[in-house]
Amino acid sequence: MNQKEQQTIFIDCGGLKCTVYWEDTGEFEELQPQDALTIQDRLNAGDTLIGEKSHFGDPKRGMSRAQYFEAEELLEWYQSCRDKGIELGFFSSIMTEKARRIFGIQPKTDKNDLRAISKYLKKFPQYQIMKPRTTLETHPLVEEGWEVKEEIKDMLNLSRDRKYVDPDDKASQLLTEALPEITQRVKSNTKDAFGLKVKKNGNMMKSDLKFCQLYTIWSTLIDFDGTIRLREPTGRPAGWKYVKKHIFGFSPHHGNGGVARSNLFWHGMPKYIAKKQGNKLPNKKGHLTVLKKFENFTDQEWESFRKYRKEYRDAVRDMFQVMRKMVVGI
Repeated sequence: MNQKEQQTIFIDCGGLKCTVYWEDTGEFEELQPQDALTIQDRLNAGDTLIGEKSHFGDPKRGMSRAQYFEAEELLEWYQSCRDKGIELGFFSSIMTEKARRIFGIQPKTDKNDLRAISKYLKKFPQYQIMKPRTTLETHPLVEEGWEVKEEIKDMLNLSRDRKYVDPDDKASQLLTEALPEITQRVKSNTKDAFGLKVKKNGNMMKSDLKFCQLYTIWSTLIDFDGTIRLREPTGRPAGWKYVKKHIFGFSPHHGNGGVARSNLFWHGMPKYIAKKQGNKLPNKKGHLTVLKKFENFTDQEWESFRKYRKEYRDAVRDMFQVMRKMVVGI
């Protein structure tokens, strides 16, 4: 098959086969999984090949149905693509579902997944495609992050179930006491993102306070019993770079984000963006409380969405940094 130069090809795996989408021609092709790792032999230098990270960015583990290939097979494939000048990249499988919803492409099939990914990258060219790793061994930092996320998950679930008033929940008590000072230290946008307002008597106004999200950030620094959470390798509280990547999972390729990420980016951020955009929809009683689904966004709303998403992420960073300085006594 003669292909044009600098074309983009998409590949997906499902069941016992792989599906290839030749974007330039709109044609699909089915391959055996092992044949997928030789597709670069049919491409030209400068072509781009994109697959889902879950299939092509991670090696086979246990009985997982998402991974098809051993680490050695993938690494050889990565090198072969580099040698042939093929730009290999991975799309987040979490984002694939979002892409299908945005463009109304249903049901979930390999072909529809590939169509949706193609359309998403055309509409949002700023999306960061993940590059192949040089090693597929799990880094100790990643393993540490998994363990800490589990600890924080248990803490967040317990505190929420007990409404943040359990007498043993010293973290909630300390955060409540620290909120007036935190409010003085953070930026104005951060105050807005987390509903931080202080009454004339010095107490916090609770009407807009996003205590769950504040507690989530606080939990990366303070344990349930009120002691400082220290990283085992350093003996110090975690820094922003570590928390951003390994606890909150800012990257679209974060994998299992856990409860902390969910609290911030599935509950906190959408409400903040909807408030800023002013596009909440009425509920059955006519109150503007329903968040507009992103698949119904206008182009203008997508533009403002990216702006306000950045604002919220900046607010999370500012809040963490202020909290950390207070914890370490700065």
